[in-house]
Amino acid sequence: MRQGLLSSTASNESMTFSYPLKIAHSLLGVISSLPTTSIEVHGMGIFEKIFEVSNTMLDVMQAYGNKIQNDHYGVTQDPFEIFIRTLSQTPNSQRQYANLLLAKAAEKPEIQRFSQSPLPALSARTGVMISDSDEV
Repeated sequence: MRQGLLSSTASNESMTFSYPLKIAHSLLGVISSLPTTSIEVHGMGIFEKIFEVSNTMLDVMQAYGNKIQNDHYGVTQDPFEIFIRTLSQTPNSQRQYANLLLAKAAEKPEIQRFSQSPLPALSARTGVMISDSDEV
């Protein structure tokens, strides 16, 4: 993304805008199949890698979201929400990665998302994600 090498017309799939999304969905498949402790045991390094993939996915969605076909991914839940939930598993990873990703997404709330559910809210007091059923 940073070097401007991706294209919607590239002949090599790894150079298309949809390729970072495929990587993100592959990672989501792995994350979804593991208990949270299996991720946490690897420490902050794994959260940094998850952040990099989710951040790149968000970059693509913000820059080219309206040009990307998302119907072939078969997504029933927003991948962004899964990444945020995963990055919020520990206080350190939430502070360092989840909050940063939420702030970036809030800069451009009109981006096309894979689902229409709203962004998770953060408690102003604690910085912890809250849902509609939680009380602040």
